Amino acid sequence: MSAGVTWLDAAALFWFFAVWIGYTRYVDADGDKSGRRNLQQVMHLHRVLWMEQMIARDNRMIDGRIIGNLTSGTTFMASTTIFLLAGVVALLGASDRAIEAFAEFEFAVRTTKAFFEGKLLILALCFVYAFFKFTWAMRQYNYCAVLIGAAPAPHDLGAHRQEDIEALAAVSSNAAKHSNRGLRAYYFGMAMLSWFIHPVLFIVITLAVVAVLYRREFSSRMVRILRTLEADLSDRAAARNDDSQG
Repeated sequence: MSAGVTWLDAAALFWFFAVWIGYTRYVDADGDKSGRRNLQQVMHLHRVLWMEQMIARDNRMIDGRIIGNLTSGTTFMASTTIFLLAGVVALLGASDRAIEAFAEFEFAVRTTKAFFEGKLLILALCFVYAFFKFTWAMRQYNYCAVLIGAAPAPHDLGAHRQEDIEALAAVSSNAAKHSNRGLRAYYFGMAMLSWFIHPVLFIVITLAVVAVLYRREFSSRMVRILRTLEADLSDRAAARNDDSQG
């Protein structure tokens, strides 16, 4: 390894990417071991219900505004990522002063300039990843807007009505999934800042970030509320089906 890199730094970096990739795969799975669906999966049902309401409306102006708001939020995050990348590049040009600033911490590990700049490049890659995820989500929201505009009028719906609804919801949910991945890159990018102080702190902060993400996506109050709404909506849908069959 190059000067300044220790086995602890290598282990911390491996832990960082292993946790990030592992957690992403876990979230994208069907649910956790208890069978509970996470925030992303619960919201997909609500997107299906949204598309059911949209396709039954003659005036879809409100649906266009919702997509516009989602696109604007994602565009803002993509633009913010550009500023963060610019900040990292600026630090590369002033790495000597940045090293001195981090050295002020009593428990900070001394490092070489080359290794410090290597850390900055890895941090920049995290934000580059976030930028690509946000821009891809933004494009998918634009595709969803086109599909909403092309959706047939309520009286022209054919035999594939439910398939069309599922496809529209899937496009919206996929856009949200990539936007969430971009936001997740922000969280892990913030965790990487602790690497500039000490690799052990880096390991601990990475674990803390995953704990925060897990709580918000699997057991937060918002998820519990949405699961309750999901159960209520499922009961209503079942009641409508019973009435139609009766």
